[in-house]
Amino acid sequence: MDRLKELLTEDTADDVSLEQGDVSGDFIEVISYSVEEGLESAGKKLGVSIADLEYDILEKGSNGFLGIGRRPFKLLVKTSISKAAEELQQLTDMTQQMAKADAIKDKDGAYKIRVTKQGIMLIVTKPIGKGRTISLQEVQNALYQRQILNPDEALIQKIVSKASGEPVKIGVWEANPEYDGRFSVEISEDEMKVYLTLVPPKKTGRIVEMDDIMSELERKGVVFGVSRESIQEAIDDDKFNQPLTIAEGLSPKEGNDAKIDYKFNIDKELQLSEDDKGRVDFRELDLIENVVVGQILAKKINATKGTAGKTVTGRELPAKDGRDIPITEGKNIKLSEDKSELVAEINGQVVYVKGRINVEPVYEVKGDVALETGNVVFLGTVIVRGNVEDGFSIKAAGNIDIKGSVGKAQLEAEGDIIIKQGLLGKDEAVIVAGNDVFAKFVEHAKRVEAGRDIVIAEGLMHSFVDAGKRVICNGKRAMIVGGRIRAGEEINAKVIGSQSYTETEIEVGIDPKSRQQLLELNEELRNHKDKSKELSMNITTLENQKRTLGGKLTPEKEEQLLGMLQDKESISLRMNEIEEQISEIKSYLASIEEKGKVCVQKEVYPKVRITVKDAFLEVKDSFKYVTFIQEAGNIKVLPYEEPKMEKDKEKSKERSKERSKERNKERNKERNKEEMVY
Repeated sequence: MDRLKELLTEDTADDVSLEQGDVSGDFIEVISYSVEEGLESAGKKLGVSIADLEYDILEKGSNGFLGIGRRPFKLLVKTSISKAAEELQQLTDMTQQMAKADAIKDKDGAYKIRVTKQGIMLIVTKPIGKGRTISLQEVQNALYQRQILNPDEALIQKIVSKASGEPVKIGVWEANPEYDGRFSVEISEDEMKVYLTLVPPKKTGRIVEMDDIMSELERKGVVFGVSRESIQEAIDDDKFNQPLTIAEGLSPKEGNDAKIDYKFNIDKELQLSEDDKGRVDFRELDLIENVVVGQILAKKINATKGTAGKTVTGRELPAKDGRDIPITEGKNIKLSEDKSELVAEINGQVVYVKGRINVEPVYEVKGDVALETGNVVFLGTVIVRGNVEDGFSIKAAGNIDIKGSVGKAQLEAEGDIIIKQGLLGKDEAVIVAGNDVFAKFVEHAKRVEAGRDIVIAEGLMHSFVDAGKRVICNGKRAMIVGGRIRAGEEINAKVIGSQSYTETEIEVGIDPKSRQQLLELNEELRNHKDKSKELSMNITTLENQKRTLGGKLTPEKEEQLLGMLQDKESISLRMNEIEEQISEIKSYLASIEEKGKVCVQKEVYPKVRITVKDAFLEVKDSFKYVTFIQEAGNIKVLPYEEPKMEKDKEKSKERSKERSKERNKERNKERNKEEMVY
């Protein structure tokens, strides 16, 4: 302290250089042409920040006139805390941060000296938990370092003891610009940010206050985006000698462009799915995306307006509005009334071509249905230019038209199924049509079913066939050999059976679906009767054991007996339901008016079993050019009747003409749309 007093009374220092003078303890003499340069040089020498320096001007400098007579400043600079204290403070801060990680329950008391326009303020806060209490000596030392002399010790003692955290005036502020804190305000070149830099006061100097900064902002034209909270925080937390953002402009926000939200996959990518064992089914490729009438396929999200921005000086920054894009309907597409949605007009395949959405009623496979295509599922008509290989399937809401052949596959259509080159089913193929089935030949099919007619040009061999109305097999080499053929109204063929007496079952005059259901119900009823009989025997055995043991069984056997009784009751209820269903089906079959007929143009061979409604005949001798009908519960043989194909052909031609007209209308409609677009 003696050294400090000596330095304060000396006028000059003889042993100093231009940059910096002697270092003694935590004091240093500095010579420089500006106070800022001197403080920066002293801070580097003492190893502390400028915020931790206090200084006295021993000799004022001068810029002279045009550089002539220029004199440097001579400063006495000291650290506000010693290096050891600084290291201790750093350690304390680190310890406090670690303590906060666990819980903020222990915190030291604190004090702060603020010199404001209202006066010299002292703030003392209480400790939290096991925190250290601020002592009177600490506060007195701080006041002495700030050269706040002769304070009211009784008042200081009272403030320290109470530690209310409220500012209490302990002295009067005397203006001294040389010691007062300073600040600078800088506006970025784009006028979008304002930076505040605070410089700490010295000794009894006043801190920078809110109204000082606000006045400067007003002087510089800052009128927008000012954060008073950030300014106050910088003042309260002593954030000195660092640029702080205290105001920000509002950046303009451009509007979003309009866009189309497609409700289907416009980027066709091959997607393979795995089962729960990790095996990939290469037949399920999902290459077709089906849509139904009324399904929303795309929705337009309108463009939005831009939001203007503003600089800190209040200058408006314009923003662009989003760009609009048109939404146009393609083939079999309807635009909603509000012009925002595209809706499918028909069932079919949705396709995206050159920015337009179409719904196609026909899906065409250029080659084979194989690994390249996977299984086909389509809400319209499917045309296959090649074959359908083993293991693949086609399901269509319209027709299925196959120009090649079909192997061990599954075909299912709500309309017709046409197989140009026939079917080799390998006893596993399944063909189901809502209307008609047309094929060159069918061999070893597990199931062929049609709601109306099944028409085979050549051979129907070793297959199980059901037709709602007719089975027609009358080509040049047409024959029905083996299997079971059922039809509601008529079976008409060139030949039925073979010279080798192949067993062949022919049934007409019944509803094939009801007949099949009747067979399945009878089989189920037999199984339940067998199960019920077995349960009755087991129940009797346990009940006899129970009587023998005086009416008691082990808990396990009691539970077993109870379960058997419950199972028998359930089976009994199900048997009653089956018997009712069988009765209803038999009544329905008895009410069918069609008597049915089996027509054979050339020959029927032995081992052919013919059923017409409820009359049965097993052929033992060959018949030629005959028709079998039912009369008075017996099979009657009449001359052969030709199938009525001409009328059917005319109907088919009429349907073809209607479909052709519809296609022409669609083409014209599409052509008109394209002309409107272009």
